[in-house]
Amino acid sequence: MSRCPEQKTYEDIAFRSFVSTLCCNGHRVPSNIPKGFENLTEEELTVLAYLQEVSKDRSSQADPPNDDQADFGTEDTLSKDVNDDVDEGDGATVLTSSLAGETETPIQNSTAADGTVPITEEINSRTAPRQMSGSALSQEDETLINGPGGIPKTGFEASLLEPDRINLKNGRSRQPYEAAIEGYCGIEITDDGGTGLAISSDGQVSGHDIQAGEYTLFLKATKHDMPVVIRARLSIIPDPRDLWKTIASDQEAPMAKPDQDFDSQTGDGLIVAASKRGRSHAQEGKYRDDDFRIRADTDTGWHILIVADGAGSAELSREGSKIACETVMEALPGLLAEKIDPYLEETLARYDRDPDSWATEVRSDLLYPVLPEAALRAARAIEDKAAAMKLEPQEFSTTIVIAISRKVLDRWFTASFTIGDGGVAIFNAAVQTVTVMCRPDSGEFAGQTRFLASTEFRDPQSVMGRVFVDLGESYTVLAAMTDGITDPKFPTDAAFANLGIWADFWANDLCAQVDFHPDNDDLKEQMMAWLDFWSRGNHDDRTIALMMPKPQSRPVSDPQIDERTKKDEPEPEPEEPQAQAPAAPDHEPANRAHDK
Repeated sequence: MSRCPEQKTYEDIAFRSFVSTLCCNGHRVPSNIPKGFENLTEEELTVLAYLQEVSKDRSSQADPPNDDQADFGTEDTLSKDVNDDVDEGDGATVLTSSLAGETETPIQNSTAADGTVPITEEINSRTAPRQMSGSALSQEDETLINGPGGIPKTGFEASLLEPDRINLKNGRSRQPYEAAIEGYCGIEITDDGGTGLAISSDGQVSGHDIQAGEYTLFLKATKHDMPVVIRARLSIIPDPRDLWKTIASDQEAPMAKPDQDFDSQTGDGLIVAASKRGRSHAQEGKYRDDDFRIRADTDTGWHILIVADGAGSAELSREGSKIACETVMEALPGLLAEKIDPYLEETLARYDRDPDSWATEVRSDLLYPVLPEAALRAARAIEDKAAAMKLEPQEFSTTIVIAISRKVLDRWFTASFTIGDGGVAIFNAAVQTVTVMCRPDSGEFAGQTRFLASTEFRDPQSVMGRVFVDLGESYTVLAAMTDGITDPKFPTDAAFANLGIWADFWANDLCAQVDFHPDNDDLKEQMMAWLDFWSRGNHDDRTIALMMPKPQSRPVSDPQIDERTKKDEPEPEPEEPQAQAPAAPDHEPANRAHDK
């Protein structure tokens, strides 16, 4: 913003301060201006007198002056030190520079017999330095207003004296700013300091998108019917997310992994998966430790979701999560085709007789030889990789989350198996249910979790406790995610099973930013943008896989008939939403494990 018209620049103030200092030391402008000097200002003539004095001092040091020599030295000295461009003859031109610019001033001169250019006695008498008494000097000093360091104030700065200093309330970048200035009226901005703020005459301050930093604003206002200048200080605190760095990982190093990944496939439903490196890793240029694999098999109808979270404390956990996902995905199609598909329809037909005994039968007879077996193969693959590199398997530590779903006899058969933190759940917005398909895992100490290892499969009962199964007509979404999602979005076990939190997460959070349609060309960008959500203290890698069945088509009916039916039928009383219990061993879930 441009400054007030009457406000002078720093150079103007410095020049006038210099002139005032010269005046205090005795240099004065002659009352009668010599011919040829009419275009010079008083300040410039004062400086000219000072330069003449300097010329005299230099000449006296080189050659002691004669008694008959003028006070300012010979005209040759003046010609040499003050103006080197004076030539003989009438109409010579003197180039005089000032802060206002360079001007050419014609000087009509006459040449003496000895070839010098005489200076009038008036100049000598008026501009010669004179000694001032202490009282006179003190009297003149009182007319000056001294600023910091004893520098005299002149012009605009002197007329305004000291400005009123105020501090505006602190703001935060990325957020709108509002404040109020009280005790003044008729406020106008002379310099907004680069903030872009708007200030009304009654002191209402507003702005947005102000960069973090310290700002100084200058305002004009009226206080007690007197004009004042206001010097306002403003501090904008940086948004915490602006303090994080994003350093790309070394993609040329062995076992490098992209900093983010995305995939989507379509079968009897849409599967979408996305993974993004967390801020804590991006800050130091480390790798993304999470991984995932998805598949929508149009031949068999199986939909497979696998996510894994490598331990941050393990040097090669990024490779461990990759091996786990790849191995499970390679094993599952064959295991499903061999051990489940031939018996699935017959088994599901017995569901309506006794759902509880049916779930136990399915978990032990169908799922146990498949899901845990695929996870065990992944654990052994990691151990083989560690042995080949002569490292401990713990260097590849990772969790594993497996979910499968298939439509059979107009119902959706869904099962899961997990080791470690993260989570799997089925959310059905139509019937308002949440089915948790995992159990929390804790390590030896608080805040730890368990990791995929062959030792986890020694106890069959413990393994069976990790297998979950569900059968329903449909659902809104089957979600598998690492703790980079569950911790900020579902901080506790109770929250992960809470219908209201899931409904808000799905409708107002995820679907508000992502359009889950197979033809959405921006699906990847929208998912990656959503994964970048801000949650204080939660900066781990984030990975999520979603399975959304195709919506069932509804028959078109006559709107008038529907309307009559609605009028005839009484409105049903709303039912209390329930969180559906998963088919799993009886146990009370403990608090979910925190970050590894």
